[in-house]
Amino acid sequence: MEPIRSTWTAWGFIGACALPATTLDLGPDIRIERPSPERLRELSPAALRPQLPAPRWPEYFSALPAEIIVRSTRVLWLKTTAVDSSEAWVAVEEMVPAVIAALAGFGDPSPRVELVRVGRSDPSGHIPTVVTPWVGGTLGGFATRDLLPDEQEKVIRRCEVARTRAARAAHLFHAAVRQRDMADLSQRSIANCILNYFLVVEHIAQELSRQGNPTGAPEGAEKLVVELYKALSADTPLTTKLKKVRTTNDALQRLDNKFLNQRIESTGGNLSVDPSIVQDALTVAKLRNTELAHPGKKDLKESGVGVEMAERAANAFLSAYLDRP
Repeated sequence: MEPIRSTWTAWGFIGACALPATTLDLGPDIRIERPSPERLRELSPAALRPQLPAPRWPEYFSALPAEIIVRSTRVLWLKTTAVDSSEAWVAVEEMVPAVIAALAGFGDPSPRVELVRVGRSDPSGHIPTVVTPWVGGTLGGFATRDLLPDEQEKVIRRCEVARTRAARAAHLFHAAVRQRDMADLSQRSIANCILNYFLVVEHIAQELSRQGNPTGAPEGAEKLVVELYKALSADTPLTTKLKKVRTTNDALQRLDNKFLNQRIESTGGNLSVDPSIVQDALTVAKLRNTELAHPGKKDLKESGVGVEMAERAANAFLSAYLDRP
């Protein structure tokens, strides 16, 4: 007997640098709402929170090791069908990256979402019983403004793209934001944050360059492989063949690094990303190929690359990618 599937509705708070002035549907199952102050209090978590220093922003986010807190005047509603609350929670969490990606292009810091409750809902939308599968810092404020009418249309388009052809890029960006909120101040943690943001740029560059180069291989790679094949086929000692494998691997690695830089530069130009941001992405790429490939080699502060630079690059490339026709 097939398990009975029901409609489940989840809600949470969303903070971003630009949000809809009223209610905005990003699809049949995603809505951003600006409820009344009374309704906001009804939707807020009932559990006690750790006390934070009084923030200077009216809308802010706070991420602690065990949970992320978002205080905002906007509520995010997500709807799905599922057998139980666990399946529903997994499904609605899968929707969040597209929303984050759609709103990421309007300034720093990046959007944040705190999912609060989920419950089975009837046709009228009533949710009689709700649950909270809490999951598990940073503190930042949003100088929130209302989205302009044309920006609202842009967000709707971006969300649709982020749920379809750009889903992987949206998920990578969301994972990078979450990683930053859970990071400590160790070198390894900072390196992971930078690397995760860079993965967004790298993925987009690879996707777009693959259209012009279906093999995805850098120029000169085929020649190296042919030479390696000849060397392995020759009647030479095993040590000589192993040396040739190693030197070929090193040469291919250098070609890959050079090719990646070319792809990033070309992609930035094709997407009309600000040249200074493209240069930041290339700087992060260089760090990835040197320091991040050898953790602990030296203090990351000496590189001049911070998490903020990597986040700005990822944000700019992602937003331009979502706006691409």
